[in-house]
Amino acid sequence: MIISDAIQYIPFTHITRTQVAELLKKSPSTVDYYVGTGYKIVEGVRIKLQRQDNGTFLTKDVKEFIKSIK
Repeated sequence: MIISDAIQYIPFTHITRTQVAELLKKSPSTVDYYVGTGYKIVEGVRIKLQRQDNGTFLTKDVKEFIKSIK
């Protein structure tokens, strides 16, 4: 079976920076860039990845981020 959308199978509400990087197929430093500077500007809005105060990411926020950059 080929899993095209792996994030839907993650049973956790929070994931780490490294896990986000693996999902995006990017480096952890790129994840930091997406949090700080953002991915790109779409229709005048800069798309940024939201990080929690404890350094983790909500799975639903990562899913929304992935959806918005496609």
